Amino acid sequence: MKLNTAGADRTVVTGPLPISEIATPVRLLSGEIVLSVATRPGRTYITQISVTNRVPVSTNEWVSIATNIVTGGSMLLRDPAAGILSGRFYQFIER
Repeated sequence: MKLNTAGADRTVVTGPLPISEIATPVRLLSGEIVLSVATRPGRTYITQISVTNRVPVSTNEWVSIATNIVTGGSMLLRDPAAGILSGRFYQFIER
């Protein structure tokens, strides 16, 4: 699943998981993005970012920023750098 947080009022989610799998992103006053992603316990999730401003993002533009093995039904992403960069994309890969 992919999430574009290019603007506080613009969010685009694409990918194999339903949109309901991602809670509505929250942009804090600092610009930080906070969002919760529904997950399956015991699975590994790789969080990747891309700062390109176009869709689709090519395969070589993704950078892994975290790998998490989840124990519950959700995973929280906090990205303080989102306030510095506009047009940031997120991708969550389940393994």
